[in-house]
Amino acid sequence: MLTTYTAYDEIRAALGVAPEEITDDVLELPNYELVLSFDLEDMGDFDPTIEATFLTLSNTTTTPSPSVDEQRFISIVKVYSAYVIARHLLNSLSMFAVTRSIAAGRTSRRSSPRVIPQLTISAISGTSIANMCE
Repeated sequence: MLTTYTAYDEIRAALGVAPEEITDDVLELPNYELVLSFDLEDMGDFDPTIEATFLTLSNTTTTPSPSVDEQRFISIVKVYSAYVIARHLLNSLSMFAVTRSIAAGRTSRRSSPRVIPQLTISAISGTSIANMCE
């Protein structure tokens, strides 16, 4: 499962979207775990054991007390994993791009073409879509 590597909220945070915009059901699709697995395999030129090492170190049964360096490695892989999936989602993020407006005490949402070109910058810089639309 993808949650072995990163939390769904971490992926959404990297993109600046809300759980209503990219739901857990979407992130649970097997495609995203495959994308991450392929990306980690591509890093095999650097270290072919990255994925296996991560799975071993993050397993509290096999490694009940990871060292400081091991914990750092786990954290780096988790952050990297969130950004790999966020980068992959950028291809379809325009479907999730919305603006929010308040009218008569209600919040409404509509697609905003002016936001779409800025989404990549938003995801990289950590700016939320809601802040860009205000």
